[in-house]
Amino acid sequence: MAEKKTKKVKTSIHQKMYDKIMSNKQLTPTLRKQAFRIIRVLLRLYIVPKNSNEEKFFNEYLEIPSAYWMKVNPNYHKPMKELVRQGIVERNDSYKVGSDSERGRCKAYRLNNDLIDKKYKTVEIEINIDNIIEQEDSRLTKKTKTILRKLKIDKVKCKHFIKEASTFDNVRKRLKIDDEISELELSNEVWIWRQERERYEKEYKEREKIKTYVKTNGLNMIKDGRKLYLADKDKYIKSKSDYIETSYTIQLNELSIGNYFAKRNDTNIRLDTNLTNLPSLLIYYITLEKEELINIDLSNSQLIILSYLIKTNQLDKYIIQYITKQETPTIYMSVNKVGIKHDIRPKYMNYKTLRDFVEFTENGTIYNYISNELGFNDRDRAKKAMFEILFSSHKYRSKPKTAFGQLFPVLKFITDEYKKEHEDNQLAILLQKTESRIFIDGILTQLLQRGFKVLTKHDSVLCKKSDAKAVYEFVSEFLTNEIGKHTLKIEDSRGNNIKESILSPVHCKDEVFAVIPNENTKTVPQAVPHKLRKSA
Repeated sequence: MAEKKTKKVKTSIHQKMYDKIMSNKQLTPTLRKQAFRIIRVLLRLYIVPKNSNEEKFFNEYLEIPSAYWMKVNPNYHKPMKELVRQGIVERNDSYKVGSDSERGRCKAYRLNNDLIDKKYKTVEIEINIDNIIEQEDSRLTKKTKTILRKLKIDKVKCKHFIKEASTFDNVRKRLKIDDEISELELSNEVWIWRQERERYEKEYKEREKIKTYVKTNGLNMIKDGRKLYLADKDKYIKSKSDYIETSYTIQLNELSIGNYFAKRNDTNIRLDTNLTNLPSLLIYYITLEKEELINIDLSNSQLIILSYLIKTNQLDKYIIQYITKQETPTIYMSVNKVGIKHDIRPKYMNYKTLRDFVEFTENGTIYNYISNELGFNDRDRAKKAMFEILFSSHKYRSKPKTAFGQLFPVLKFITDEYKKEHEDNQLAILLQKTESRIFIDGILTQLLQRGFKVLTKHDSVLCKKSDAKAVYEFVSEFLTNEIGKHTLKIEDSRGNNIKESILSPVHCKDEVFAVIPNENTKTVPQAVPHKLRKSA
């Protein structure tokens, strides 16, 4: 049998957990390291969720199958048993086997919240780099980790930022509660705390039933980003505050002690790194080779990618289904050499509302249009509503979705039918996979090959200020070749628009980038590999 490849890494855990593990005489030094590793895995699952619907507070249980734990450590049972016995890890054993009519349920785990304190201890653990959980076998992830090692952090200012961001009052300001939520922001999709499983779960309730439920149970309606929670506002804000402080602190601790990670996400093939889930404002206190990090970001990226899939006929199946249900539109026909008529234009071109969606998205006016037509009078609210409509369940109902269906009936049909066929989260995953093929397999890979020190955060590229102009030109030309018309932003680490100053002396007033030929032909991006054009 081949010897397993292992390596030692440092990680950060809470002081109270460390003390309890070290005082346990049942644990050998090897089992202690395995126990530390279990805690590390649980913390990582909370801090780096696969998608927004899987975001959990630390007081919520996580369903984790035994197959996952076996990949972490085939001998996980003994250290886990001791962690549960000591009350460090809490386990909900109410699992059940699934059937054809009902989904099964795994055992669920969470860390004891009483042991999540504000003091941390750095420990050394040993991981098996052959297993799927820890594997980092690509040249791209190795290069990314090399660049992460060059980052410098202002720890004092970061700690101050985290302390301020996690105060009760500052968390409260980011939420809308009860009467602050407009009728346009209400939907039938809500998240309710389920005491028997000790976590928030998604349910569907009609508008009036939501208000009755809240009043009867003495709860509040809380709008947090795209989600509508029915919960006690004080308890919710406390949980949110604790989550922000703990998750941000742990991520910065991992960077500070040199525990760098870069791994492709199995769900959406995004590249998860130490920076992925950090708030943008914290990037201000992180430098690369003594320079601030500049963010080059694709505006309206998810909608741009959706338009790209429509333009490249990757969603034609659903357009054809729409045709069979509706009166056939005017088709632009031609006759080929053998006299057979055929449609000479992409199918989306036969529908004005789809053409409008593509045009408004490419011009960067889609949210303004939706805001005006749906009566939001607020671009940011229109953006949130658009994401709720496109990426929530096909069962999701709201006034904006009804109005959206009138503005873009074909698009609503396409997105709902795709979610019905592939499950509700699969449309978002399709867009994320396409984004990853463009930004990770395309842009990041080629920039690294050209010697640039760059990192990515999903649909954006982080680079040194001295490289910003060259990186911008490369990204712009690449995206023009791949997806066509688009808008790129250039922001400093404070979030300020610095596009004009970076591109100076080239004066560029237009938001939509026009390709400027690069005189140095060696730096002109190569044609995008054909594999990037395939559907995820």
